[in-house]
Amino acid sequence: MTGKRVLVVEDNEINMEIMMDMLDALGFEVEGADNGQEAVSKLQKAQMGDFHVVLMDIHMPVMDGYEATKQIRSLDIPLKNIPILAMTGDGLVKDRELAKAAGMNGFVTKPANIGQILEAIEGVLL
Repeated sequence: MTGKRVLVVEDNEINMEIMMDMLDALGFEVEGADNGQEAVSKLQKAQMGDFHVVLMDIHMPVMDGYEATKQIRSLDIPLKNIPILAMTGDGLVKDRELAKAAGMNGFVTKPANIGQILEAIEGVLL
C-alpha cells in the first residue's frame, strides 16, 4: 500500500495517533481530520490522488461521520466517490445499515487491529 494516502477522521486524539501509527507502519501516507466538517473541507480542496480512502469515525462533535459522508457524496468534487470506511465502537447491524445508507463503503469496529484495518482498506481499494 506504499504511496496510498489515507484521511483519518477521528476526534479522539489517542485513537487518531494509534490509527495513524498503524497506517504509517503499513506504508500508507496519512493525514488527519478532527471532525466530519474538517474532512469535508479537506476533500473539497483535494484533487484525484490526494487521498485514496477515508477512515471515518461515526460519533464526533461538530459533524458526525454519517453527515460528513452524505455531504461528501452530494458535492460536485473530484473525490465525491472516494471509498469511505466507517470506524466505530458500535458494531450492531443497525449501525452497519446506517453507514451504508449514508454512502459508506465498509465498516471497521473499534478497537480494530492492524490486520482488520488492512483487510478493510484492501477490500475497497483492490
